[in-house]
Amino acid sequence: MGLDWCLVNKAKEGYEDEARSLRQALGVLNDGSKFTERLRGLIHRRLDKDTILPCEAVQAPKVKDREGWQAKLAETLEEHKRRGVESGGGDNHWQEVSLEEFLKQNAEKFDCDACPAKSEIFGIFCRPCEFRGKIIGHMDFLDSMADEAYEDKSSQEMLDYARRLEEKRKEVIAAGKLTPDSEDDGYLLAAIRWLKRWGELGYSLFAWS
Repeated sequence: MGLDWCLVNKAKEGYEDEARSLRQALGVLNDGSKFTERLRGLIHRRLDKDTILPCEAVQAPKVKDREGWQAKLAETLEEHKRRGVESGGGDNHWQEVSLEEFLKQNAEKFDCDACPAKSEIFGIFCRPCEFRGKIIGHMDFLDSMADEAYEDKSSQEMLDYARRLEEKRKEVIAAGKLTPDSEDDGYLLAAIRWLKRWGELGYSLFAWS
């Protein structure tokens, strides 16, 4: 079973109850109808106004802040168009996108590659600031704490989990079940650092498996 630790955007001060209600609504709107999808889109847009992205919390740079960003995006657009032609989809939408339009669409986006909070270990289906929790879930020497990796957590629960993982690490090292500076130890320490960083910033964890 796969597992990614995904970050839930933090509600702005005074909007906690509204953000909670909106997320609850998203949880029950799942019939797949066009009306429902439109409604979900409206709710997501409202949530964007009521919450703070992880990128904002760590003051991640924008794409336009990177030196040579226009040239880099020009290369990216040409790559999209080339792949479209090679796949037989030469008339796909990328062929209609101008460089000026592409620059405008991407200039204000956050630059994940240059983010100071880029995760040490992340999966291909989650944001670079998130964590590949599967690694922790497969550590048998953590006993029941490995199962806890598959549970959603509030910011305080993340900090508590990090604290208990630190204590467990000392215990299993003393018992000879984990070697300091080993690959597993590096993964465990990375998870602890990730949980502390985002827990201290007030974010919660959605365990996506």
